[in-house]
Amino acid sequence: MNKDTLVEAIVKRIIQGRHGRFTVTSAKGFTGSVTFSLENGAWQEKEDPEPGTYVVLSDIRKRRIKGKRVQWQAHKARFFRIEDEEKKEVSQ
Repeated sequence: MNKDTLVEAIVKRIIQGRHGRFTVTSAKGFTGSVTFSLENGAWQEKEDPEPGTYVVLSDIRKRRIKGKRVQWQAHKARFFRIEDEEKKEVSQ
């Protein structure tokens, strides 16, 4: 997967962590969750997503936390739009 690959995901919950608010999502093809920050510029929208909202993730990186658990983090995220659905249909 390269930096420009777009991944469709569903927001599961928003959490207040020690480094600020972040979103936990589930995405096809990923074991576990994919997270992104709502405060460091990763989220590219004016409004925050809510649980159940479809989003598009990119620049996803794998990271080990506390030397044990592997976590995926998206460094870019935005709302899923009708254009994304149309692109998906054309590529199928």
